[in-house]
Amino acid sequence: MRRAGSVFGSAILIVLGASAVGLIANAAAPKGIPLVTPPLPKAAKAIAFEEAAAAFDEHKAVFVDARPRVEYETGHIQGALLLPWEEREKYLPSIEKRIPKDQPVIVYCDESESCDLSKKVSGYLLQHGWKHVTYYRDGYNSWVNERSMPVSEGAAP
Repeated sequence: MRRAGSVFGSAILIVLGASAVGLIANAAAPKGIPLVTPPLPKAAKAIAFEEAAAAFDEHKAVFVDARPRVEYETGHIQGALLLPWEEREKYLPSIEKRIPKDQPVIVYCDESESCDLSKKVSGYLLQHGWKHVTYYRDGYNSWVNERSMPVSEGAAP
């Protein structure tokens, strides 16, 4: 019985020691994993096709594509800037230089129900000081396939 208690005590010490080493290594790493995940930003208001198309036709808003770069390069709303959710910190300085904080912005991704990227990026822009941000709920696929609106291909400007 004594031996079982000794083994159990040793196992607990090993687990605690390994946990401490892991936490210290994570804290020291330049890109350590956060111990607490920050909450996702609250999404901006959703808009339908009619409102997005009117803003596009009247040049009243800047469109921002929240999809990954490779999807943007395959096709995007004409004139849209790229701000992929997964690389938002990398792309934010470029967006800050190109879009004034009081300029209306419409964020989109590929589809309404299956894509949360536009919601995340719209909330992210609101958190970073843009005042007039919405997201196009129907997404890029609807823009091009169902509505035949202008699109472009190629790298981000």
